[in-house]
Amino acid sequence: MTVDDNIFWNGLEPLTLTNDVPRLQESITVVGFPIGGDNLSVTKGVVSRVVMSTYTHSLEFLLTIQIDAATNPGNSGGPAIQGKHVVGMSFQGQTQAQSIGYIIPVLVIKHVLDDIELHNKYTAFPIMRFYYQPMENTSYREYLKLNDDQHGILVTSVEKACVLSKILQQDDVITAIDNVPIADDGTIYFRRGERLNFKYLEKLKFVDDTVTFTIIRQGKKDRKDTLIRIRSIDR
Repeated sequence: MTVDDNIFWNGLEPLTLTNDVPRLQESITVVGFPIGGDNLSVTKGVVSRVVMSTYTHSLEFLLTIQIDAATNPGNSGGPAIQGKHVVGMSFQGQTQAQSIGYIIPVLVIKHVLDDIELHNKYTAFPIMRFYYQPMENTSYREYLKLNDDQHGILVTSVEKACVLSKILQQDDVITAIDNVPIADDGTIYFRRGERLNFKYLEKLKFVDDTVTFTIIRQGKKDRKDTLIRIRSIDR
């Protein structure tokens, strides 16, 4: 988007995009044109939660920042600002509750842009098509012969058409992905005081990237330094 007269830009200072994800309780300003008027709307709130959640339009399970700033229909697409940086884009809310809005982190936005630059088109976020359950049940842990210091998630099935079917099997326990340990509830360390669903690691990948699984199979630890690629066909 541009304008015919460059004088329009005089005196304007562009905001920079940052991959830094705001921390809990940090202030965020949301700018947009929601219902209720024609003029620019500016609202302010704090970060309530950083989670993996399902995006309404794409149904992708991606990193999301929850804020308590007033966001309404029409806010979508507007920037979320912290200081002189854009930290995300407003895109959806929670209709069954108040003071819950969501923004897309720049980390996710840049992934889309980098994907297009890398492949000359948008190939979407890869999906590792296996199903799992948490490993918090003590009796089941004993059945699988897991030690107290062994943690992870249990593979319940793998889609046969998925490339992962060549390396993962039912009843495998995935203890780490790309050397990042997975807890029994399926979460990984994100930063101090915060954990995320392990699928956060999946969504950092691009189509044709490689992935490394550390697994326990029949009581024996195995490391799958795979050359198996996560392909768009797995979608």
